[in-house]
Amino acid sequence: QHFVPIIDPGIMVQEGYDAYEQGMKQDLFIKDISGGSYLGQVWPGPTYFPDFLHPQAQDYWTTQLKAFWNMCEPDGIWIDMNEVSNFCNSDGRGQVCTNSAPNGCPAPGASQTDCCLVCSTPEPTNLLDFPPYNIHNAFGNLGTKTMAPSATHYNNVTDYDAHNLYGLTEQIATNKALTDIRGKRPFLLSRSSFLSTGVHSAKWTGDNGATWNDLKSSIVSIMDFNLFGVPMIGADICGFIFDTTEELCARWIEVGAFYPFSRDHNTLGAAPQELYLWDSVTEAAKNAL
Repeated sequence: QHFVPIIDPGIMVQEGYDAYEQGMKQDLFIKDISGGSYLGQVWPGPTYFPDFLHPQAQDYWTTQLKAFWNMCEPDGIWIDMNEVSNFCNSDGRGQVCTNSAPNGCPAPGASQTDCCLVCSTPEPTNLLDFPPYNIHNAFGNLGTKTMAPSATHYNNVTDYDAHNLYGLTEQIATNKALTDIRGKRPFLLSRSSFLSTGVHSAKWTGDNGATWNDLKSSIVSIMDFNLFGVPMIGADICGFIFDTTEELCARWIEVGAFYPFSRDHNTLGAAPQELYLWDSVTEAAKNAL
């Protein structure tokens, strides 16, 4: 067995937390349109995002991962939410966000995914956040549920230009950090990807659904990414979102056994779907695996 914990790029905004304190001290977080650090919200609550284009980001990231490795010695790292994902900016107009409840964000009893930030649009005509040619984004504005395109990385590179590179630059930094720490090639799994991801990381196809169509499309996705140079690729077997069924799970593991990266995984709140829960699925898994 191997221990591969999940780590997201968002750094919890909390005094006394070393990853936050060092990031602030070295000015390593992505900036919003006002010049402050861009505030988003992910699983820890309000977070800042490391700028992996910054020349000092590698040393910072290696130092933080070394401190984590010293606590539990993981065999690899699963990096998620690295598009980046953001529980706030739900309308894509959040150029600047602030914490509305510094003593409890999210509030006690609230879901971690409930946005507790207040976001504003000081430049409603900004052409990066609201370009004249707006792609047909299913969620609306370009910045919806992610970082504002007007946010800036090192050397004034806008997120409009660097958005698709964020996951890749985190992969590069994480791969090098783990290689330096462990002295050997690491196992790394990423959700976000870009050209050359296959050199640095394995990948899974993200939050699929427990449907027959998602099972079917997983085959196409995996073959596509093999063509893109990402050989270690897989989809969440039995489906991530929604409750799976016994027959779907049995058929999915029979296909998923042939994924290069083969993993049964689903979301919080969905019905359990471990392969041993149904006799037919257990038998299918034994035969296929």
